[in-house]
Amino acid sequence: MFIPFQLGRYTVTDRVRVGGMSEVLEGRFVDEEGDLARIALKRPLPEASPDPRLMVMFWEECALMERVHHPAFPRFIESGMAGGQPYMAMELLRGRRLRDLLTARPEDTVGANPATWVLVAAEIAEAAHSLHELQGEGGRTILHGDINPSNILIDTEGRVRLLDLGIAAGIARSLNGVLPGHRLYHPPYLALDVERPDVDLDTYPIGRILVECFAGDDASVAMRRGLPETLVTVLSNAMDPGGLYVYKDAAQLARDLRSFIREDRIPEMRRELQALALATP
Repeated sequence: MFIPFQLGRYTVTDRVRVGGMSEVLEGRFVDEEGDLARIALKRPLPEASPDPRLMVMFWEECALMERVHHPAFPRFIESGMAGGQPYMAMELLRGRRLRDLLTARPEDTVGANPATWVLVAAEIAEAAHSLHELQGEGGRTILHGDINPSNILIDTEGRVRLLDLGIAAGIARSLNGVLPGHRLYHPPYLALDVERPDVDLDTYPIGRILVECFAGDDASVAMRRGLPETLVTVLSNAMDPGGLYVYKDAAQLARDLRSFIREDRIPEMRRELQALALATP
């Protein structure tokens, strides 16, 4: 049973998610119009907060969230200290993670209109590009670094949201030869050189995720599902295991994917995604 508590001006009413180093809470407060508003509160886990490295990473993530102004990312509200603990307040998102859709009810995704999943991939690429246009310490390109189905949310309005910029803040500063994130979605050739990864750290997993939406983990099945030959080429390039053809521009990947989407069908696709997000897990 969750016991509500106060964190600054917010009343924490529930725990949304717990990770290895931080947790996301649901909070409520009275806004400037006098209405009761709900927000998400992220903070380091209390038992981990004395670690100074964790504190540096957390404040860097807060600073990055404040700089990002793309609708795919949760809207930043504020960051601060309360009761000796740091926190970040941001938009509270409702929906279902893509990982849940791919594992709990795979028939929902495999049977869906393929163009709907192309739209999802295109919007992830557009969100990633918005990060790449920013710069971190020493002029480093800011990469998300951990694009995987667990960090992609389909919200209750059928919009695609990209979560968790904690790793992105660290990559913008320095890697020290260690590549963080979900290795299953890393380009295989990056194991040879992780000192300064390029944009393909984010474009490669988008191709892999789209293949999973089409046919689970079997790329060969996805390629045989009657997809247009040009789309197969896009997927093959995005997932090129040698890195020769892989996309070095997330915006170009997004444009190539959108070329397979009819604009007049997007409202219908959005309704399909909304239905998936609202479905009972």
